[in-house]
Amino acid sequence: MVEAMRKGALFMTVLRAESDYSKDDIMALTHAYSKVLMPDFKLNGGSAHRRALEAIEAQKLSNIEYAKDPFVSPPRLTEFDREAYAPFEGEYVRDKEGKVIWTLQRKDDGYVWPYRKSDRSPRLFYPAGERLLVSADGRMTIEFLVDDKGAVTAVEERWHRGRQVFSRKT
Repeated sequence: MVEAMRKGALFMTVLRAESDYSKDDIMALTHAYSKVLMPDFKLNGGSAHRRALEAIEAQKLSNIEYAKDPFVSPPRLTEFDREAYAPFEGEYVRDKEGKVIWTLQRKDDGYVWPYRKSDRSPRLFYPAGERLLVSADGRMTIEFLVDDKGAVTAVEERWHRGRQVFSRKT
């Protein structure tokens, strides 16, 4: 583990000195590289060197995809029709598990997005667009996905270098 951390630090140092990658891209590449080198006590097959190169190439592709559509925190709307957001309220599930993960609920002039049975405090969101809410701190958005009839089918959470989609509970 210490050796993996040492190699990861060296890898990051070389990237910072020799590459044109952004700070975020370098951190993502370093994480992918170091993760492969960490002992996981599983039989992964092949050499650690080959797995590390594959992880780096996969992360490069991920970085390119992120660069096409990076997270940008939208401004909150100062005026909006509360009833236009009513269809978005309800429960959302993970496709694999079918368990309710999130429930969007109205609260005062915003919405709360509480995680199921968790000690985490609910996140407060405010309207930022037609089907878009932004968190109070601006670090996350939730966008409601609709079908061709206008019915809400899912919600996509976005944050810096991440996104996740949850289906609407039927």
